[in-house]
Amino acid sequence: MYAKGKLRETRYWQLDFAPTFTGSEAEAGAQLAELLDQAVATRLVSDVPFGAFLSGGLDSSVVVALMAQHMTQPVKTFSIGFNEARYSELSDARRVAEHLHTEHHELIVDPDATRLIERLVWHLDEPFADSSALPTYLVSELAGQHVKMALSGDGGDEAFAGYDRYLRFLKLDHLGAAKAPLALALSITGRLLPGEVGFRLRRIAERLREPFPDSYLSGVALSRPQQLAALLGRPEQANYHALHALFTAQDRRPMLDRIVDADIHSYLLDDILVKLDRMSMAASIEGRAPLLDHRVVEFAVRLPVTMRVRDGRGKHLLRQVARRWLPSAVLDKPKQGFGIPLPEWFRASLGAMAEDIFASRAFRERGWVQATAVDSLLQSHRQRRADHAETLWQVLCLELWARRFVDRSAT
Repeated sequence: MYAKGKLRETRYWQLDFAPTFTGSEAEAGAQLAELLDQAVATRLVSDVPFGAFLSGGLDSSVVVALMAQHMTQPVKTFSIGFNEARYSELSDARRVAEHLHTEHHELIVDPDATRLIERLVWHLDEPFADSSALPTYLVSELAGQHVKMALSGDGGDEAFAGYDRYLRFLKLDHLGAAKAPLALALSITGRLLPGEVGFRLRRIAERLREPFPDSYLSGVALSRPQQLAALLGRPEQANYHALHALFTAQDRRPMLDRIVDADIHSYLLDDILVKLDRMSMAASIEGRAPLLDHRVVEFAVRLPVTMRVRDGRGKHLLRQVARRWLPSAVLDKPKQGFGIPLPEWFRASLGAMAEDIFASRAFRERGWVQATAVDSLLQSHRQRRADHAETLWQVLCLELWARRFVDRSAT
């Protein structure tokens, strides 16, 4: 703010988790339904053609259902999927599109789409290793053929505690003194079992041994400190200290509120919204996220934990409210993230591309990461001894960014 000849920096809004909502679940549901409807209606004010990204999950389906109530023409919806069935939600998106009578468009992505990595690096403008930027760009490009603005379901997982990792962490946190013997048992079993199963058990064991907040942060990170230390060759830099400021010992809120608050101020802000904004703009469309309307988020985070998480599932109240608009087949299906088949692709054409780049003189002379450690990760992954796809993607994106923005600026 500028006043009386002086410039003063102030926070114009801050998310407050208090006071906790004290009404009944029926009252909460009625209030949430009204807030959601207002949030979507506000974002439909536009002088250009618009539609929605539809994954088939709860959040985007709720947004499309509310759009349909405010529009006289069918909502234009856009979905993306893969030939690898466990990564594709196209059948779920089609079910929602048919139920809401939308004008539906979809695209199936094959491994050749990785040829777009260098273009993504250019648009992202900084080292950015969330591999879901690729499908976000492709669905934005698909939408851009028909509309100039699209609504998305981003923010629902943070506001309504929808991530599976929240539930996993809360379960681990409740183990208390049982953590140590369980970690030992999983570690021993993990060393005995071959391949990715053993690898995953060892990772869980490591997480059980870590103190909070590292026990949570390591579950969010793409790579663990030990792995980063090997890649960087500088163990002192392979830590989460910069993120520790998100947690304080004086914070006595429920554990769910603490980790949701941290995610909103880090993962949502620096990953999800960066990805949505830059990838949609790269396709010349505007992305809007009604579930991040400040009134919706303020209401959601003040709900009691039992209205957000119940019976081992997140988004309890949102799911109950959505039953007035969507069928049970959509609402009761297991959650599926917006990911890509990186593990499979790194064992096919993407792996060959990465191998060439990691073997190049430019990569090895740059010295930002230890080439021998990268070689070991790639070999282990391609031989199915472990899943290092996300870490390999990080290194690949960093090297391509360096070639585009560091090497070229020096010539």
